[in-house]
Formats: sequence, C-alpha cells, structure tokens
Amino acid sequence: MTALKNLIFNQKCIVCMIQETKMKKMNKWLVKQLWYDADFDWDYLPSVGSSGNSGGMLTIWDSSKLVNNVKWVVCNLYSPCDYNERTVFWEDLEEVRHWWGGPICFAGDWNAVRCDAERNRGEADSRNSNFLNNFIYNHELVDLPLVGGSFTWSDMHTDPLLCRLDRFLLSVDLDNMFNEAIQIALTRVISDHKPIRLVTKPNIQSKSYFKFENSWLSHKDFVKKVAEWWGMMEYQGQASFIFFKKLQNLKFFLKKWSMEEFGGIEKKKKELTEKIAGLDQKEEGGKLPEAEFEERMKCNLELRRIEVLEAIKWHSRGNPNEFRWGIQIPLIFIELLMEEGKEIPLLSWKWMEKIALIKTELNWK
Repeated sequence: MTALKNLIFNQKCIVCMIQETKMKKMNKWLVKQLWYDADFDWDYLPSVGSSGNSGGMLTIWDSSKLVNNVKWVVCNLYSPCDYNERTVFWEDLEEVRHWWGGPICFAGDWNAVRCDAERNRGEADSRNSNFLNNFIYNHELVDLPLVGGSFTWSDMHTDPLLCRLDRFLLSVDLDNMFNEAIQIALTRVISDHKPIRLVTKPNIQSKSYFKFENSWLSHKDFVKKVAEWWGMMEYQGQASFIFFKKLQNLKFFLKKWSMEEFGGIEKKKKELTEKIAGLDQKEEGGKLPEAEFEERMKCNLELRRIEVLEAIKWHSRGNPNEFRWGIQIPLIFIELLMEEGKEIPLLSWKWMEKIALIKTELNWK
C-alpha cells in the first residue's frame, strides 16, 4: 500500500483508476490513505465471477479540479480472463457507449492486444483481438501512441512474455478537447503491470512551443529513429487523419530524444575536457600506455563531434530564413497551382496582378 501511495503522490494525477485492488471492501478512510490531499471523491466496484480474487476496481478523482462546463465520462474497466465472461464484458462496454454518446475515455486492463506486434513473442488470441479492434472501429475511438515502452504487462519470468494489455481509448470529441494528449508507460514498481498515465497537456509547465533543430539532421541515427517512431504510432481512419495524428505526436518523441542526445552536452564536454587534461598531464611524466593513448584519441574525436554539432546548430539558428515569411510562403502554393494548370478558386484578377507584381520584384524565375 505504501508503494501505491507513493506512486499516486508522485504523479499528482487528477483521476486515478486501479483495476486490481486485492480488496474485498473499500471505505473512505482507506482511500484517504492513498490520495495526496483532502479534496477527493471516489467510487468502488467490487469484483464478481472469475475476477473475484483480483479485488474490485477503485476510481479516485480530485473533486476541486473536475469542475467545468463540459461534461465527459471516464470508464474504469477490467476485462475478465474467462473465455465466456469476455463476451459479457464487451456487451457491457457496448451498453456504456450507447448510454453515453458524448466525450468519453475508456481506460484499464483490456486483457487483449490489437495485433501480434503488441506481444514480444507468440500469436495473439484472435477472438479477443477482434473484440478490441471491432470496439475501436465501431465507435471511432482514438488509440493514442504509447510513450515509454511498447508493452505494459510481464509474466515476470527470466525470459518474460510481454504484452500491451493496458491502454486509454478516447472518443474523437474528447481527443479534440485534449489534442496534445499522450499516454505514458511508467516504471513497473508495484505489480506485473506498468502504470500508464494520460497526460492531456504535456507542455503545461513550460508552455514552450516545438522547434525543429536543423542540426538534428546531421545526427547519424536521426532518420532511423524517425522511421522507428513513425512505425510505432498506430491510428485508424482516413489516411489524412492518420498522417496528421502521427505528425502531431512525433514531436514528443523528438523532444525526448533531443534531451537524451543533446541535453547534457555541456556536462559531457566538461567531462571529456577534464579526461583529456588528466591524460595530458600524465603523459608529461612518461609515455602513456596504448589503452590510455587510444582513450584520449577517442575523447578528442568525441569532443570534436560535439563541437561540430553545436556549430551546425548555432549556424542554422543564425542564418536568415530563406523564405520571406508573409509574402513568399502563400505565393509558393499559388505558384505551384498555376504551374500545374489547376484552377484557383475565389481568386480575382486583381489578386493575379498583385502576384505577378510581387513575383517580378523578387526576381523569381
């Protein structure tokens, strides 16, 4: 219980959903021991059938923050493992969605994977996968990409079976309300499941906007990493929607990668410089062993690589942008349409004359 309390305290979440409490009964005093302040409300659903040993489901929320003019629903769920009871479970979910047609978030342990890629080995239960996929397709739910790992459950063996059993599914209208939302797999410290967290505003503290660094293109793993992240994100719908959602969420992978690769540059430069200085000083007293000589050479090469990357970064930031923002950008689009022989809707001849005039002034060819 202490580990669970510490986890909730560290995350400071607004809503907390626990699927396997291992408790047959629940009361306010127990819930208060878990929550991080006095402003909370809670609901508990005892387990039944084959899930009886897992305990009931507990949902706790910050009553001081869930007050606004928009109504939306959170559904805490746990799918049974029993073959026959699963059918009843999916029928119940269908009833929940028909009961509430507005913004909704389904969250919990689905005991199902969408495809074989969500297991590290073996084949998925096709019947159960069909239940999950059909539910997503029929109700047009958004399955956000998982950051922090590919799997959420382990059988905890030496050579473990890993699966992604836990996830958040959002209705389209709720996804539009929280269009920056991502789900993050946290470190497994309590059970065989990783806790997952839905972050609706990842940049809420810094409020910074995403900036693409041209220096990233010089990194040897950049293209490979982007292809890997792009393949990890799975959405259902029209091609334009899938492309938009992938592009929208790619920035979260880029930010994390950038911090790992470039965030500690100054510290690394200092460490390399000190190591080189120490070996230089040692060399003054006699010839360096071959291993230390090669180590110093590697340190010099790594330091040079870092300095080159920094130079590219600041050079790309310092160069004036080749585009003339406010003039050339919209005209490039129109120019392309004109060259392809396409009609430009709602474009008067006066605008055509202005385009021709600006084109002459900028010496376009």
